[in-house]
Amino acid sequence: MKKFLLSLLAIVAVSLTAGASTATILTNSSASTWTAGTKMYSTTINGFNLSYEQNTSGTTPVAPKTDHIRIYKNFLFKISRTDGAAITKVVMHTTSSYTADMAVGSDTAKADETALTVTWTGSTTAFSAVAVNAQVRIKSIDISYGTPAAVEDPAFSPAGGTFYADQNVTISCATAGASIFYTTDGTAPTTASSAYTAAIPVTLGTTTIKAIASKGTDLSSVVSATYVVKPVTSVSNIAGFVALDSAAAGKITNPITAIFQSGSNLYVKDSSGYLLVYGAMSNKYNNGDVIPAGASGVNSPYNGIPEMQCDSTTFDAGTAGTAVEPTAMTIANLKANQASILSHYIAITGATLTSISGKNFQIHVGTDSIAGYNNLSATIPTNGGTYTVQGFVSQHNGVIQIAPSAFINEGVTVAAPTFDPAAGTYTSAQSVSLESATDGAMIYYTTDGTVPSASSKAFTSAIAVDSTMTIKAIAILDGSKSDVASATYKIIITSDVASISDFAALADNAGAKFTNHVIVTAQTSDKKYTFVKDDSGAMTIFGTLDNAYTLGNVIPSGFIGTKSTYNKVLELVPVSGFSAATSTVEVTPEIKTIAAVTNADQSKYVKFENVNLDTVVSGTKTTYFLVSGTDSLEVFNKFGITMPADLSKKFDATGVMTVYSKNLINEFYPTIFEAKSGVAAVTSSDVKVIAGVGEINVIGQAKKIEVYTVGGALISLGQSKISCAPGLYIVRTDNKVAKVIVK
Repeated sequence: MKKFLLSLLAIVAVSLTAGASTATILTNSSASTWTAGTKMYSTTINGFNLSYEQNTSGTTPVAPKTDHIRIYKNFLFKISRTDGAAITKVVMHTTSSYTADMAVGSDTAKADETALTVTWTGSTTAFSAVAVNAQVRIKSIDISYGTPAAVEDPAFSPAGGTFYADQNVTISCATAGASIFYTTDGTAPTTASSAYTAAIPVTLGTTTIKAIASKGTDLSSVVSATYVVKPVTSVSNIAGFVALDSAAAGKITNPITAIFQSGSNLYVKDSSGYLLVYGAMSNKYNNGDVIPAGASGVNSPYNGIPEMQCDSTTFDAGTAGTAVEPTAMTIANLKANQASILSHYIAITGATLTSISGKNFQIHVGTDSIAGYNNLSATIPTNGGTYTVQGFVSQHNGVIQIAPSAFINEGVTVAAPTFDPAAGTYTSAQSVSLESATDGAMIYYTTDGTVPSASSKAFTSAIAVDSTMTIKAIAILDGSKSDVASATYKIIITSDVASISDFAALADNAGAKFTNHVIVTAQTSDKKYTFVKDDSGAMTIFGTLDNAYTLGNVIPSGFIGTKSTYNKVLELVPVSGFSAATSTVEVTPEIKTIAAVTNADQSKYVKFENVNLDTVVSGTKTTYFLVSGTDSLEVFNKFGITMPADLSKKFDATGVMTVYSKNLINEFYPTIFEAKSGVAAVTSSDVKVIAGVGEINVIGQAKKIEVYTVGGALISLGQSKISCAPGLYIVRTDNKVAKVIVK
C-alpha cells in the first residue's frame, strides 16, 4: 500500500500570459471560509466561485478539512469566475489513494495517480465535474482562465502512459476546422510535418508523439504524449503472477474474483491465492463479482506485499458471483503465518479496539494484540464494544498489521428491510419505501439483480418504480448486516376495453381493464381455465382465479389482465379484480357442424347435433373423435366429465372449442353428451388394424381393404401394408370401420 507524506504551502499564486491567466487556489479550511448550504458547501476566493454538492450520492457532504476537501462518489464539483471569464484548464492536486477520473459533461478529467492530479482542458464559463468512479480529495487547484487560445491544443486518446497491448492513438482538436500535424521522431512538429488523418499505431517499445494544430496563420502550442508498450507474460492464476520477476508485466488468463474495493485498492482471489491490485479503475466491483480473464498489470511488490500495478483497461466489468467469506483466524495464527497469508481476507472475532489515533489502532483478543491501519476508509467504532474485525493481512516495515474492511458489532442484530407497498402487481407506478426495525441502521439496495452491500446505493428517499422491477435491500448497523430482503413489483399499465372484441384488438402483452361484464361458459376444476363470452365474441381466461364459476355466471366489470395469443387462441392472463358472480343467466350454445368448424371458433360455447363418438387406441392412450359422415373432430376431456361407454348411439355434444399445436388443429372440450338412438358398427374379431410410424398394417383375413383420409379421399385399395404421412385415417376392412392415427 502506498503511503505519502505531503506538505502544503498556504499561498495563492497567479501568473499572467498573453490573453490568459493561471491561478492556484487552496481548498483547505484555512485558505477560505466555506459556507454550508443545503447538501453542499461553497466559497468565493480570489475571483473564483467554488462549490461541492451531494448531487445523487447517498453520502452527506462534510466541511473542508485542514488540507483538502472531499468530493465523494457522485458528488458535483463546480468552478466559475466571478467576472464570467472562460475557464480553459483545471488541474486538481489530490491526496494519495483519492485520485480518480471525473466526468465533465461528455469529457473526462483524467487522473494521474503518480503525479496525484486530475486534469481537464477545454473552454467553459461553468466548470462542472462529477466524481463518477470514486472519492476525490482535492488539496489545491491550478486554474487557467481568460481568453482562450485562437487554436486549442491537440488532445490524445488514450493519454500517454504505460500499456500492455498495442494502442491506436487518436488526436483531436476542439477548434473547428483546425488541422493537426505530428511527429514520432522527437522533433518539434510544424505544418510541414505529417498531417494527422487516421489513428496512429503504437507498438512494443517507447513512442513519443508530438502534435500541433493550425487554422489559418494561428497555431496551438506543441503538445506531446509518451507511450510505453511493455511485453506481457501470460499466467493462468494469481500464484503465477506473483511468481513473475519484479517489474514484469503479466496477464492472468483465467477469471479472478473481487473481494473488496476502496479507492485505488482492489483485493482479489482465485483458487491459487490472494492479490492486492492497485490503480484507478473505471469499473467498480462488489464482493463475489467475477472479473473476466485477461486482467493485466505489473508485478510490483510493496513492503513485501504481493501487488499488481494494474492496466485498468484490462479490468472488464464483473458478473455477480458468490460472495467471498473471510477466513476466521486468531491473532496468534496470523503472526505465526504472516509470510504466507499476506493480502488474505480474514476475520478476528471477540476483539476490542484501543489506541485509536488517526488511521492507527490496536486489536486485542485476550492477552494477544495486533496492529491495525485503516487505509481502506472503514469507520473505526469508538464505543468500546466487542467486534468481529474483517479485513486483509498487511505489513509495514516487516511488522504484521490488519487493513480493516468492516467492524461488525457482535452485540447487534439487524432487522431485514421491509417494503411499502409490498411486492405485487400494480396498474400504476409506485413509490417504494424501505425500513428496518433496527434504529440507526442504514439501508442499501440494488435494482439490477445483484446482492446489495455497503457499497450499493443508500436508501434516502422513496424509489420510483414505473416498470417491472426487483428491489433487493440490506440493513447495516455498526458493520452488522441483516438478511437480504427482496421484493418484485410488476407494473401493468392498462387501457379500458368495453368488449372482448376490443380486447382482441390490443397488442400482445398489453394491459386491459374490462368496463363490461362477461358470461362464463365453462371452467376447469382447478380454476386455471375459464371460458367466457359476451355479445362480441369469446375468450379464454388462462390463470388460476380465486373464485369458482359455473355455466351462466356473470363476472362483473372491473377485472384486469394482459392479452396473450397462444396458437391463435385469445387469452386473458388475469391480474386482479375477478369478483364472485353477481348473477346467472341462461346461455344457449351455438349450433355447429363438424365440417364448418374453423380456427375462428376458438373459445366458443358450441353444440354438435346427432354425431357419432368414435375412438382410436394407440398403446395405452385412447383418443375420442366426434364423427359425422367423413368429417371428424378430435375430442379432449378437459373438464374431466364421464365419457359415454356405449358408442353405438348418436349424441348431441355440447362444449367449448379450442385450437392446439403449431399446426392449428381444432379440438373440442365437451361439457355434456346427450345420447340419441344409434346402431353399433359391425366388427370382425379376426382382423386387426394397427397404425405405426409412417404406415398402417392390416393383420388377418380381409376380403376388402380400403383406406381413406378424413376428407374422404381413397389412398389405398386392397393393400395390407400402406405407407402414408402422419395424420388421421379411416380404414374399412370388409364390414368393419376404424379410425387410426399415423405418427
